Amino acid sequence: MKDSQELDKQDLVNLKFGDFFSEGLRLFSKNYGKIILPFILFLLISNLLIVLVLTDLTWMSNEFTASLAPIIARFNTAPETVTEEEMFLVLQSMLFEIGLVGLQSAIGAVFTVLSMCSVSKFLYKKYLRGNANFGKELKKAFNNKLILVIFILGLCVPAGFYFLLIIPGIVLFYYFIFLVSAYNMKDIKNPVKETRLIVKGNFWTLISVFLACVIITAIINFPVQYILELVWNVNASTYSSWLNPDTRNYALLILYQLSYDIVGIMLSPLFICILTPLFATAKARYDLGYQKGYSLQRREYREQPIPYSSYPREREVYARPSERTIAPNISEKKEGMYCPFCGTYIKTPKKFCVKCGESLQFD
Repeated sequence: MKDSQELDKQDLVNLKFGDFFSEGLRLFSKNYGKIILPFILFLLISNLLIVLVLTDLTWMSNEFTASLAPIIARFNTAPETVTEEEMFLVLQSMLFEIGLVGLQSAIGAVFTVLSMCSVSKFLYKKYLRGNANFGKELKKAFNNKLILVIFILGLCVPAGFYFLLIIPGIVLFYYFIFLVSAYNMKDIKNPVKETRLIVKGNFWTLISVFLACVIITAIINFPVQYILELVWNVNASTYSSWLNPDTRNYALLILYQLSYDIVGIMLSPLFICILTPLFATAKARYDLGYQKGYSLQRREYREQPIPYSSYPREREVYARPSERTIAPNISEKKEGMYCPFCGTYIKTPKKFCVKCGESLQFD
């Protein structure tokens, strides 16, 4: 697909996973220099907050786990000697660890969502039209609707994943991930409701896109982390000394955090780049009336389309009794029209019928 060519909805409806992936990689490579900037900014802030806000909790967690080492050792060798009170302490330690990881993930998710939203409209326009102004779209991205996106994807998804046994987080992610693009669109009046309708039928495609991005990041991250381990090997006692309130070193903690997140930060725009063609296709299918499974319910019509300008007005319809039987199918209403092919009432004029998909633009 050429950048200079504006994509039509009919061009999008038949795209497959390979198309989403290749088009996403193209967006990633051609626009990387621009879109990486907000990702670097927001994810640096995220890493700083994780270190500055959660260091005390991390230190407490490490100390708590270290104090339970004898109990865990006895549980592995002679479990019958472990009392219920000791098992309860071990359970508390596990829950504390899960809570800490959940908080870290929530902070990371909030700033990742901010990053994705800041470039989503730019990438969408770039994909469909081939041109867009990055600065203008970046400014438009920050509005009051963004709060809802952050709440659902930045807070509710991590909570559902870490604190509600994973499944609710996956469900929320599936139904609302398109909010990063939909919340800022003029033709979507109720993003929360319409996003759930747009995403229907895309579960496995969406999960595949997410897993593909995770796998790519992991493959690239593995050799980088291996080299870091050779160059800067930080053992448990050294790391613990950085956490210790008496010998705490925030500078090294921040540097250590960034060193392990560097690949993730640099590849962070990949997901939104691949998600953009998928969203564009799903929205086109939704706008054209495609049902679940992408099978458009259409009928063949032999009649020629009736020009919009020749539609009879209400006074004309009721003045000629012979036309009353066909009036409900072709008469113009105050705010909309009826499709001349299938008779569906369309409140807001569109290029295509929302049910049968026929073109409503007549010469």
